[in-house]
Amino acid sequence: MIDFIKLLQKENSYTKKPINIILLKGEVGMGKSHLVHEYCKHKGILSSSPTFAFLHEYNNEIFHYDLYLKNDEYAMMRLYESLANKGLHFIEWGSETLYLQLQNMGFSCILLEILPTDNTNTRDYNFLI
Repeated sequence: MIDFIKLLQKENSYTKKPINIILLKGEVGMGKSHLVHEYCKHKGILSSSPTFAFLHEYNNEIFHYDLYLKNDEYAMMRLYESLANKGLHFIEWGSETLYLQLQNMGFSCILLEILPTDNTNTRDYNFLI
C-alpha cells in the first residue's frame, strides 16, 4: 500500500493539476476493492466494497465506484455527476475508453492496471495512461 501511495504521489508530481480520479483495471480477484480499502485504512477511514452498490462514499472525501455490470447510460450519467464532488474518486472496472472520455471532459485522472505476480500475495501496478 505504501508503494501505491508513493507511486500516486510521484504521478501527481508530473501533472499540472492533482489527479483526483483513479480508474482501476484488473481481472476479478486482483485486489481493486482491497486497494481502496487499504487506502481508506491508511487515512483512518472505515470502508467496504461497493460490489452490489454503484457507489460508497467515505467522509465526503473518498468515493468508491464499481462499474461491473453497471455501465449503462443511467449509471454513466450518475458517475459524471458524482465526479464533480471534491475528493478522491476510485472507479473499479475502468477502461481506456472511460479514461479518454473523462480527460475530454476536463477531469484529471489516471488508469491503473493491477496485474498478478508469481507471488499470490503481491500485485504489480502499471499506469497505462
